[in-house]
Amino acid sequence: MPVGVVIFIVVFCGALGGLSQSLIGRLPGAEPEQPWRVWLTRVFIGAVTAVVAVGFFLQSDFSEAIGKLFQPTSQPADEFRALMLLSSVSLAAGFTGHALLRRMSSQLLKLDTEIKALGGQVKISDAAIAVRDNDPERAIELLTSILDSADVSKLDRARAHGIMANAKKKLRLFAEAAGHVDAAHKLSPEDYRYLFNRACYRWLSNNGGAIDDVFRDLKESLDKGLEFRDIEQDEDLATLRKHERFPEWAKSVRQVPKHT
Repeated sequence: MPVGVVIFIVVFCGALGGLSQSLIGRLPGAEPEQPWRVWLTRVFIGAVTAVVAVGFFLQSDFSEAIGKLFQPTSQPADEFRALMLLSSVSLAAGFTGHALLRRMSSQLLKLDTEIKALGGQVKISDAAIAVRDNDPERAIELLTSILDSADVSKLDRARAHGIMANAKKKLRLFAEAAGHVDAAHKLSPEDYRYLFNRACYRWLSNNGGAIDDVFRDLKESLDKGLEFRDIEQDEDLATLRKHERFPEWAKSVRQVPKHT
């Protein structure tokens, strides 16, 4: 078998391997590419680009040079020049091809991430509707897959925990509801609604036993923007407002101006 044929087979097979390696290297969780692998990939992609796009489809000096690699009677000097031409064009094409491939794969991954995020937001909205329609089981089913996913932003994850808490409340699982709004508060600490709901669910899950924690959450939520009338009107806190400690606590927080 002529040397040129052997070289062509090696380069062509290497090109396919390099192309696969480049694609796999852009997948989430893949190890960072080492510099020597990047160079090999560029050469491989360039080789297949040059051979297929130029060597076979264009009538040019380059295709004639490649043809000499397949001629058993070619002189070593001709084969060497042809090989050098193939290598140089391959390298140039490889830089371009590899850069374009990486950019395309990056854009595809970005688009895939955006699509997943949009799908997650739709599920969260559907779960909120399910809670409103008194179908907490459906909401829990939708939100479980969201909370198990790694492709959810912090704010969307916080929102999912908040709605999950509402669904658990519908099922009177107050301790679990408190756990979910606690998780939501850690993800979005400036949102007073999660603090307020945590106070409500703590009170409902341990009536009278966690009153200090409840007052602490209510005070912090007031500092972050909650209106006191929300505490006075919320049905979940009806028994808290009848507690002997509530009037004194209410008086103390009303005398303290809100932080600006």
